[in-house]
Amino acid sequence: YTPREQKAVQTAASTFRPNPAFKTDEVITQLGKGEALVSVLDEKGVPSMVERTLIRPPSGRMGPISPEERDRLVKNSPLYGQYEQSVDRESAYERLQKISAERAAAAEQERQAIEAAKAERAAARAAPRQRETATERFVKNVAGSLGTTVARSIGTALVRGILGGLTRR
Repeated sequence: YTPREQKAVQTAASTFRPNPAFKTDEVITQLGKGEALVSVLDEKGVPSMVERTLIRPPSGRMGPISPEERDRLVKNSPLYGQYEQSVDRESAYERLQKISAERAAAAEQERQAIEAAKAERAAARAAPRQRETATERFVKNVAGSLGTTVARSIGTALVRGILGGLTRR
């Protein structure tokens, strides 16, 4: 090992809690395939002494499993029986879509009601006005003239009474 590698081994060895059965820095250089130095935490969270151990490599297979193997694995699963029935619950997306559709329908109804009210007002405005007869026009003019004359007389009397009262004092 180079001096740099030896320094790295010493640094790695110093991070473990020492084991009196072996020198950690020597064991690090002697580790083979599937071997490791392991230190775990005890119940109180204190690191245990470093131990030399064999690591079981992961097992696997390239390619798909057969239907029989799949059934055997599923039936031996601790979750077997809990997820057998397919359940299609209403998702949050579906709920939001439903609320959005309801709001859009309410807005459309409101818009239609406003348009109907506008059309009703327009129809009322466009309805033909009834023409006044000559008699109705005459009565209206006489009433207007009479009202104007009476109002003018009352107004004049009030102004003279107020102004006359001011000049007397």
